[in-house]
Amino acid sequence: MEKNKKGAKSICLPFSDKSNYKSIFFDNEKLRTFINNLYNLHPELFPKDFERGFIFRGSTECSKKQNSFQMRRIELKASEEVYQIRPSFMMPYMVAYTNDIEKAVYLMRFGVPFYALTYVFGHNDMYWYRIHNSFGRNPIVGTTVKSPKSYQCIL
Repeated sequence: MEKNKKGAKSICLPFSDKSNYKSIFFDNEKLRTFINNLYNLHPELFPKDFERGFIFRGSTECSKKQNSFQMRRIELKASEEVYQIRPSFMMPYMVAYTNDIEKAVYLMRFGVPFYALTYVFGHNDMYWYRIHNSFGRNPIVGTTVKSPKSYQCIL
């Protein structure tokens, strides 16, 4: 669960890929089944009041950065708090798809300069600088880390 400066909250859920996400994005019944199954397997990924139920509250505006990508919003019945459902294949703030920056982020670990990442992977130096700094936005305390082996397609 993440919270940004404006108070917007998001829940990051493991979708197997973009096509899996798109196939259930507009189908409330499939999405509710997916979310409830994840809650039963990994309740620590969700807020405390989640067990009392939720309702769908539409979707976020389309991201121009990511080809009209949208995220769903849910409202908890007990607390009336609204959360965005962010798929794990999308970076926070919709800056990039995780697969698109994976190798560059790996190289950042070894101190590869941003101009070298620009040369190899494209974009510009500021893009990679912002990606690098975005890792410091969310506190490590309260972050749930799970083994990739524990995730499976739940539909």
